[in-house]
Amino acid sequence: PGPQPKMIGETPAQLVAHLTHPNGFWRDTAQRMLIVKNNKSVVPALVALLKHDNHLARLHALWTLEGLDAITPDILRTAMKDEHAQVRASGIRVAESLLKKGDTALIADIKALKADKDPIVVLQTLYTAKHLNWPKWKDEAQMTLMTSASVGVKEIGAQLLVEAPK
Repeated sequence: PGPQPKMIGETPAQLVAHLTHPNGFWRDTAQRMLIVKNNKSVVPALVALLKHDNHLARLHALWTLEGLDAITPDILRTAMKDEHAQVRASGIRVAESLLKKGDTALIADIKALKADKDPIVVLQTLYTAKHLNWPKWKDEAQMTLMTSASVGVKEIGAQLLVEAPK
């Protein structure tokens, strides 16, 4: 609860400030409005927000940058080293947009995260490898499953290797 933001008439800079709001609906709405307005003047403020102490604000900043087509490999490398697992995993997912455009510089960074301490991040590396159909992704996935201490990684990751019926 609290006062309802009046975002319709707000500037893009004011909308960026809402990405730190405790209410998820207001964060989502501000993110959506920033992307729809496509005003790239907020990119520096979004990059600065990637250092915010709230991981949810960092997530919204990251996805807003992706929505504005303003993501860079350096931004993603920072996200993939974040202290919070959700931000690291999202960094991998956002990297898919650059990888699909042919920028392969992040592949090594993503593969390195197969050894991450958090199963969410490890699984995201496997999802991305399969989604983008990297060469030998199945072999690498099997190796990850054999060496992982996480039951979740082993169980869920094994499902990625199952072929769909034709």
